[in-house]
Amino acid sequence: MPVVGLVALGHTAVMARKRKVAYTVVLEEEPPGSWHAYAPAVRGCFAGGRTRSEALRRYRSALRLHLDELAARGAALPTERHAAAVQVVVAA
Repeated sequence: MPVVGLVALGHTAVMARKRKVAYTVVLEEEPPGSWHAYAPAVRGCFAGGRTRSEALRRYRSALRLHLDELAARGAALPTERHAAAVQVVVAA
């Protein structure tokens, strides 16, 4: 059963049906002590923090807002393509 939520945009309130979606999130540390989180499938949404958990928590919050905004505009939610990630080692 979908969850119904209220999304406020400016002075307009919009009823939005919410469903659960899952995205692969990349966590990168650059420079040391500064973590960045993003999902390759969700363009324009990212967050950062001093720890991995802080960056991930902030990203989850940013992602909710991002998806609510897309839904309020009637835009399709991003879909994740399943791709393999491999590490390649070369001499440099």
